[in-house]
Amino acid sequence: MQVFLDTALYENAVYLADTVWHPGSVQSLHSFFSHAIGELEIQDLMVIEWEPALRTYRPLSIEVRNDLRHVIEIHHGSIGTTARFGKRWLQNTVRNALGIDSTSKIEIDRDVLVVAAAGPTLSESFEALRLERHRYQLWALPSAVKALIDQDLLPDLIILTDPGYYSVVHLAPVKSRPVPMAMPLTALSGVWRYASGLSLLHQGSYLESQVFASMQLPNSRLPPNGTVAGTALQLARPLNCPVVFAGLDFITRDIQSHVRPHAFEPIIEDRTTRTDTSQTRYYMRAFKARIESGADVSPLTTYAGWFSLAAASSGMQLYRLNPSPIAIPGMAGIDRHSFSHLCRNSPSRVAHGQPKESPTQTVPPKVRKKIMSEIITSLGRDIDRLMVKKEVDPRLFTGNGPESLIYYLSTGELLRFMKTGERRTFVDACNNALACMDELQSYAERWPC
Repeated sequence: MQVFLDTALYENAVYLADTVWHPGSVQSLHSFFSHAIGELEIQDLMVIEWEPALRTYRPLSIEVRNDLRHVIEIHHGSIGTTARFGKRWLQNTVRNALGIDSTSKIEIDRDVLVVAAAGPTLSESFEALRLERHRYQLWALPSAVKALIDQDLLPDLIILTDPGYYSVVHLAPVKSRPVPMAMPLTALSGVWRYASGLSLLHQGSYLESQVFASMQLPNSRLPPNGTVAGTALQLARPLNCPVVFAGLDFITRDIQSHVRPHAFEPIIEDRTTRTDTSQTRYYMRAFKARIESGADVSPLTTYAGWFSLAAASSGMQLYRLNPSPIAIPGMAGIDRHSFSHLCRNSPSRVAHGQPKESPTQTVPPKVRKKIMSEIITSLGRDIDRLMVKKEVDPRLFTGNGPESLIYYLSTGELLRFMKTGERRTFVDACNNALACMDELQSYAERWPC
């Protein structure tokens, strides 16, 4: 690919690559890099710069470097997440699809939406949130649930995407006070039992697509996102209402990384000693975060960069209540007075007391079991066909076709294959994926109807 720092250089170029950007291009730089650089291609990426052009067009060259670095950081984080959770995503998808009996539509009856994250500044927003509670819809990220419940702020919806065990820890406060939830099938299996109503999110994976199509499950289609706060932003986009984020900080405050109380506090503070105090543990966690922030691969830095780009191009009315010092273009900071004014000048969408839609029942358990078994068998055949292919387009591994199964289940082997080209490595990756299909099939067959 080529990036020209001046349109005149592009127009007079002797050679043009298949993929080109210049200042007159319709695409933004970030969008160009996102589409031009595949997730698995960053390990072989080589950047060649022409020094005279860098000196002449210094501001734009800096922008090019920053956007390229940000795309690489996002891809790097995505690869690590897939390597860690890819198999669990598929396991959760099968288990959730078999177990869920009904789904509901996301309801919103107020014209202001508040999304509560778990940054330290959330505690500074509690007074304003309590004062105007009946004038806005409250969506909560799982890590903010405990603090909200402690302030008697019951969420209208919890948005969950985490596939791991600790989701249960965050949701413990709502076991006795169930609230609606929205989650993809890839999220931790069984947590929907804590919900008073469940809305499913479709993040576009191959297995999800097969399940939603075969079982005719209602869903909201969203692109996958590296952070649940990003998923909340995407879910709010079609609502066409002001969206206020509280506790979305992208930074620690001294040794405090989250609002208090937080579900992880008992875990962090368990079995402390005189030489290993809770304060020492909080300090070490914060110190590690600061060190990572000094590097360019900090998750908080990556998330802040994603929000900056997403917010600026969203066309939405986005705000941050009592924000941290990390500025996000496109998300205006507001205090409690401005928040009250926003809430009091935004009428309700529908009259209170209007009956909600009844939950949609999924197909009967025995039918779900049969469908899932057929889907898994079909996935195994897809992998068998891939194994005997002489050539596979690397970009397909990160798409939404059967090739993505290899990426999810054999990330390490796939990266080695793309680096070395050794056919044996690819066959090993396919065999690992087939072994996982056997495990999923066994689970589906044992699942009690």
